[in-house]
Amino acid sequence: MNLSAVLIVKNEAPIIGRCLESIKDFHEIVVVDTGSTDGTQDICREYGAKVHEDYKWNDDFAEARNHVKSKATGDWLFSVDADHIVTTPFAEILAIAEKAESEGHRVVSVKHISEG
Repeated sequence: MNLSAVLIVKNEAPIIGRCLESIKDFHEIVVVDTGSTDGTQDICREYGAKVHEDYKWNDDFAEARNHVKSKATGDWLFSVDADHIVTTPFAEILAIAEKAESEGHRVVSVKHISEG
């Protein structure tokens, strides 16, 4: 099972590194950047993220979320905000997803996240 972490970002350079460090063990990190001018994209790429700059922000968060999800290839998607730090170990998140899938669930909420 592969887990993708997905993020929507804009001008998050001062804080994005802490978030990315906390999700670096995910099989894939997918970032949709909505117009950063502060080097956010480069920081994301340093962490191996697949950065997409093809989405023009239109004040529709749901549309942006669907766009970033369409770019991910994982079996399960883990949506995280750039100002959050994931404190649950990746192995535990993977185990939660595997258990949920075996029970027929499609959505799981993992709450061990702190704001950076």
